[in-house]
Amino acid sequence: MQNVYVCTVVSSLNGAANIVKKRESMNKRIVTKYGDSTRIARAMNCTLAMVSKALTYKKDTPLARRIRHVAKTQYGAVEVEM
Repeated sequence: MQNVYVCTVVSSLNGAANIVKKRESMNKRIVTKYGDSTRIARAMNCTLAMVSKALTYKKDTPLARRIRHVAKTQYGAVEVEM
């Protein structure tokens, strides 16, 4: 009976860690002017969905890092804390 209890505690701790990680990523985002996301998608040869996920820090791939860099340097985007 104790083994079942330990497994339940471990799985709930893992769930709490995932929630904390999601909250941290939801606190930051990069805000662009209207239409800039489409321009970035065309310039980076990727989808608008990828740009959106990159600018809201839901993706952390090399492409997402390049998108965030280009948005800040070439399009004047601003990073904000929520």
